[in-house]
Amino acid sequence: MESLANVTGGGVFFPKSIRDIVSVYDQISRDLSSSYTLAYISSKLAVQGQSHRIEVRVHDAKVNQSRETYTTP
Repeated sequence: MESLANVTGGGVFFPKSIRDIVSVYDQISRDLSSSYTLAYISSKLAVQGQSHRIEVRVHDAKVNQSRETYTTP
């Protein structure tokens, strides 16, 4: 599950008790309420299996990228 989360930019939670689930849902809610999806379409032809570096830069804000690279399928 951790490998899948790493590849897709997701997260994994391991609550130790049923009471811990409330804090997990709170964290997921905070993450979703402040997330954005960016898209980019290159003018160059895609080459299967080619890796591309992803870099997001912003001013005066904190950014958590879900992943740092993208491999063309």
